[in-house]
Amino acid sequence: MKDIVRLIRPINLLIIIATQYLFFKVFISVQSSDEAFDADANLLVLSICVLTLMAGICGYIINQYYDQQTDAFNKKNQLSLRPKTLLWTYIVLSIISHLFFFQLCLKFDVLTLCWVYPLSFLLLFLYSHSFQRISTLGNLIVAGFSAGVMAVVLVLPSILPNIFAFNTLKTFAYLFICFAFMISWIREIVKDVQDQHGDALAGYKTLVISLGFERTKAVCYFLLVLLFIIEISAAFYLYNLQLHWMYIFSILTLPHWIYLFLQFNKWHASSNHAALSKALKIHMVLGILFLLIIIALP
Repeated sequence: MKDIVRLIRPINLLIIIATQYLFFKVFISVQSSDEAFDADANLLVLSICVLTLMAGICGYIINQYYDQQTDAFNKKNQLSLRPKTLLWTYIVLSIISHLFFFQLCLKFDVLTLCWVYPLSFLLLFLYSHSFQRISTLGNLIVAGFSAGVMAVVLVLPSILPNIFAFNTLKTFAYLFICFAFMISWIREIVKDVQDQHGDALAGYKTLVISLGFERTKAVCYFLLVLLFIIEISAAFYLYNLQLHWMYIFSILTLPHWIYLFLQFNKWHASSNHAALSKALKIHMVLGILFLLIIIALP
């Protein structure tokens, strides 16, 4: 049981689902106050969260299946689950989640989008099988999925305009997606630096293996500056809407960005990886906390 919990990373999954649901509550409005109409809208959002949860679990399982060699080299995540068990669990959960997805497409008459979920699974599989071995590509795929968890919610007003609509915070929603994308991208690079010994032995060509630590650190500094620009842009956007929201967002994120920058100054090739990864995750949680505050404040 302990190995299963470690495999599916429930805290990460909780953050993913909470972010997706909060994103809907903050940025999307339901077009009608009719109870049946509202029930359909809530059912769809809940179903999207369940499908995201299933995709996340399947992604962790197939990644563990293909990462056993590098994990052994790096002496991490060594679970007692057999490879055959992992593979069959992945196949069964994938079939169940795809059947659920196609049923949902039928219910809401959006069959033209029935390729989206299978494509997501294909990318997750290819990432675990080979793309994570390629410099930058694997990092961008993971960052894209982190941002896509929220971006999929923003598609709802376009595909179902009779049910959903954007509210006045639409631009901030796009900035928040960029915020999540940049944090995830930097965090994936940090994790690759941490795992570079095992990755090199397994023949991976991650960014740090291709460029070396110092150049990889310079790339992270550049991405940190882009993250800062995104946060400043978000703060100015909020200033034009609600002054107190700008203050709250700035207090939550900007001091912690300075802390992140100082942590990167202390970063060395052989140390501080776990602390940096944790700090980046906290930065994302601070953004999620701001979404909660938007819901709570009038």
